[in-house]
Amino acid sequence: EGLCFYAQGHFPENTGLTCMALVYLGLPFAHFILLRELSGPFHTISGWGTVSLGEALLWTVMFATWASDTFAYFGGRAFGKTKLLPRVSPKKTREGALCGFLGCVATVWLLGSLWLRYPLVPVLLLGVGIGFFAPLGDLVESILKRSCDIKDSGNFFPGHGGVLDRCDSLIFSVPFAYYFITLCLLG
Repeated sequence: EGLCFYAQGHFPENTGLTCMALVYLGLPFAHFILLRELSGPFHTISGWGTVSLGEALLWTVMFATWASDTFAYFGGRAFGKTKLLPRVSPKKTREGALCGFLGCVATVWLLGSLWLRYPLVPVLLLGVGIGFFAPLGDLVESILKRSCDIKDSGNFFPGHGGVLDRCDSLIFSVPFAYYFITLCLLG
């Protein structure tokens, strides 16, 4: 009785949230597997050994996304003056976002052009796309948390906001990267 959502009059809301969770998390995370399973030439990387094309591309996207987050954080701390979206994420600044974007593009350039030896223009476009979608994923997750009136998505990583807070940027950047890579870089 006490746990029956439909009896409490919240069945549509709870069903909608459950479906949204499947779409918001399930579909984007499936792209990790799709990206990892891309086939092509193997790459030998000093200190890592030989990795498949999909593995190399997945690491490239993940490093670029993490670079976006890291450069945004430190750039915002060092240069941040203008709030980006204060009602959504009060600590984020435009200066930090710019640093994150530039750090992301530089990381994709280093890994995509120098490590994987792809042509410069598509690699830079991939970097621009990841540089846009990574912070968007972070901001969307912030909006979802604020709408539910919670600060952190969990406490698995104390001080870091939970597992979803560590992956929120990847939720948008990995699907974008998969489609860009399959259509423009490999296609």
